[in-house]
Amino acid sequence: MNKVDRFKALTIALGTAIGFGPLAWAGARNSIPGAMYVPARAAGMGDAFLTLADDGASGLFINPAALASGRTMTADVLNLSLEANQDFLGGADINTIKATKLSAYFPSLSPGEYPGFGFTLVPAFSAPGVGFGILMQARNAASSSGGTVNYRSSYRIVPAVGVGTRLAGGLFKVGYSLQYISKAEGEVTGIPSSSSPMGYHQQLAQGSGVSHTLGVTIAVPVAYVPTLSVVARNVLGTTFKEVSLISFASNITGAPAADPMTVDVGFSLQPRFRGGGFMTWSAQVKDATQQSGFSLIDRTSFGVEANIRGSFALRAGYALGALQAGGGFKTNRADINLAWYTEDLGTAAASARERRWMVQYVVKAF
Repeated sequence: MNKVDRFKALTIALGTAIGFGPLAWAGARNSIPGAMYVPARAAGMGDAFLTLADDGASGLFINPAALASGRTMTADVLNLSLEANQDFLGGADINTIKATKLSAYFPSLSPGEYPGFGFTLVPAFSAPGVGFGILMQARNAASSSGGTVNYRSSYRIVPAVGVGTRLAGGLFKVGYSLQYISKAEGEVTGIPSSSSPMGYHQQLAQGSGVSHTLGVTIAVPVAYVPTLSVVARNVLGTTFKEVSLISFASNITGAPAADPMTVDVGFSLQPRFRGGGFMTWSAQVKDATQQSGFSLIDRTSFGVEANIRGSFALRAGYALGALQAGGGFKTNRADINLAWYTEDLGTAAASARERRWMVQYVVKAF
């Protein structure tokens, strides 16, 4: 079994291990630039999450300033997210078990639909002022039309290390994260159904590059704790060369396109309930310098979370013209979260929005 086959087999094994069948995900993450890692908590709040990052994984990949907030050591030995789009869930049947093998799955595809599958796995460790971890992702989607097959694929493995510090008695938090991104991705269209070999990993751009993320958070210790965060991603730009930690692709078409530097800005308020619990109201603008060409309305999201005694939460959000929702349950050693949300896989000129479900399970060693 080669490396690509082992990686796809891991997708099925992870889903089966926690009681789910193979789930679906459609291609690369949101076309509007943002974090590579979006937990279910964030998705359920419309991804208005920049000021709320509070663990090792979100500190490394969402807002490095969060690494300055930790007061104890934590280790997420399992941090697994499984995602499914509406096309996949609506058409799921016995043939779904073939989804990881494109040559076997394409006869089951219906024209006009684009079901897919994927997972994100992020084991991470953090201590006061420091964190490290590794992000692993695999996402595929496919459709058929007139005897031809179209597919989108995205594979990533990203080790990361970050540091953070508190200034002015904790009023300011500053953090930095270094990521080494190895990825293969692409959208391939018009492949004859008789082609051999056929697979999600064919004809992708593949390569690796070094990315830098800087984050600053200002939390004012007054009523409702107004908090402002600014995060710069891909500082000075991230370029990719045709080398990779793991070779996911066959018949490589070259290195992936460079990722430009972008800036995200977030703000939140957190009133507290009598008897325990709190409510968080948040807003965020992605890509504040408009590198993507999307409108300000498309790049702005809003979220709210009601947390009851620190163990149960209900969430809602608004992004891309649609409502988002989610919920979660938290204990000292494990979290489980569910989200229903929208993302745009198109371009500023040709929007392609899609509804998705995500379930995330986190197990902590301490």
